[in-house]
Amino acid sequence: MALLFVSDALTAAAVNLPMLFVARALLGLCVGSFWSLAGAVVVRLASAGAFPRAMSVLFTGVSLATVLAAPTAAYVASLWGWRTGYELATALAGLAALFQVFTVPRLGRGSAAGWSEYREVIGRPAIFVALVSVLLLVAGHFAAFTYIRSLLEQVTRLDVPAISTALLAFGLAAFAGNLVGAALAERSPRRATLTGATIITLALAALSVGADSASAAWPALVAWGAAFAIVIVGYQTWVTSEAADRPEVAGGLLAATFQVSIASGAMAGGLVVDRLGPTSVVQYAALAGLAAVALLVLYLRAQKPRLDAARETAGAEDESPA
Repeated sequence: MALLFVSDALTAAAVNLPMLFVARALLGLCVGSFWSLAGAVVVRLASAGAFPRAMSVLFTGVSLATVLAAPTAAYVASLWGWRTGYELATALAGLAALFQVFTVPRLGRGSAAGWSEYREVIGRPAIFVALVSVLLLVAGHFAAFTYIRSLLEQVTRLDVPAISTALLAFGLAAFAGNLVGAALAERSPRRATLTGATIITLALAALSVGADSASAAWPALVAWGAAFAIVIVGYQTWVTSEAADRPEVAGGLLAATFQVSIASGAMAGGLVVDRLGPTSVVQYAALAGLAAVALLVLYLRAQKPRLDAARETAGAEDESPA
């Protein structure tokens, strides 16, 4: 939070591009740190069994901020200029830091993580499969979402107010997705992730086929927004539960994978749009989602005999006489 405060203050005061680049690099450190530590902190704050719901509360806040931040910043900038927007963001960062100081309890020191811990955690089959599927699914998601305005403008033929409303519907659907994701993740984080990934893939496929029709594009966007929220809750819960002994390491790996996926997806999406058009990038994203779903299905099928055996053993122990 201190870095966020400094980043926003530097941006508001920037007088040249190098100063602005330094400020934005600090923001990157803030974002990466937040997602690396989110699961590790929440799992220590939440009561036993409440981790998925606690993560849902966190992601609801993130969704609310995502929906409100861009239009609010644009409105402030139109009235008083973009520097004023960053000055207000600086003040908000300071208030948030103070709020954390006075409300979040001390959690004590954890053990430092070295490269050996990262290698050990990433070598766990569940973690490895989760990270690879994130690379596929999230890269596809951001390839399409980064250029969704081009699709809605050029293919669906929506005007600017309608596009804004469609993106608002996407964001609002994420609220419902957070709640659904928490309920599913409490039962099975893996299946919650698979459910969200499947819906994303189907929504992208429907959008690629019916992009020229507003009546087809709107439901696809709403389903896509809700499903992506389910996926985020599912992945965070799954990875953290699989590395309960090293949640900060698992969170760091997941955050790093997400950032690589965002950057590579946006870059790949730009190349596809330039060469093949906005509809093609949605088709590419649907194929990436299909690959992620196939990987998750294969992994879950491979794990099913082991999970069934574990349930049978647990049931036998419960029925044994004292």
